[in-house]
Amino acid sequence: MSILNSPVLSGLRSNLRLAADRLIDWRWRINTLPEVDPAANVGSSSEKAGKFDDATQNQPCSYLLVFWFVGRIVFKPDDVFFDIGCGNGRVLCYVARKRVSKAVGIELSPVFAAKATANAEQLSGRLSPIEVRCGDAAQMDYSDGTVFFLNNPFGSQTLQLVLDNIKKTIESNPRSIRIFYLNPFHSSVFRSSGWLKYAGAKKDSLIRQEMELWTYDGTRG
Repeated sequence: MSILNSPVLSGLRSNLRLAADRLIDWRWRINTLPEVDPAANVGSSSEKAGKFDDATQNQPCSYLLVFWFVGRIVFKPDDVFFDIGCGNGRVLCYVARKRVSKAVGIELSPVFAAKATANAEQLSGRLSPIEVRCGDAAQMDYSDGTVFFLNNPFGSQTLQLVLDNIKKTIESNPRSIRIFYLNPFHSSVFRSSGWLKYAGAKKDSLIRQEMELWTYDGTRG
């Protein structure tokens, strides 16, 4: 067994990531950590099922990955950012510390949505407004969104409806769109969409996670 993959080193990396998460939360005056009680951190599908009951368990993306992946996104002041499956709002809070038109979180679980809302209100250094919408992602309004982030929040059926809904909004509000898909287990849904273009992927070799970028340039029919 390679020393890089040893249980001891893996545990050390996990503890360091948790310590960094706690430190950044403390500096930003928020609390995006999962609950200590496992029963309180079950996936949102346990509280409320979406149309296809395919929500995945909600686990916060470590700040290491947020900085590595989301930190490389170039935002414009008129961007409307959507985090679909926002959980406690960690990525929302990160983006709201940049200058965008608005950061919107979509969350199925009322418990997580309430926590994300509380974090938005407490966030130190916020430069942009945050809005948290609680409900099924397949039934949400995406008409003003320009940048979307998904950390594998649900299965292929819900993902298909979300992409269909985003596409429909282009008719009434023509615009360019970027979709960042972390842990792309259902990227086949993007490939078969017929309107999105694959624009590459970023990989983290240490943690072995990947984020794909899919775009619509706003000019294709």
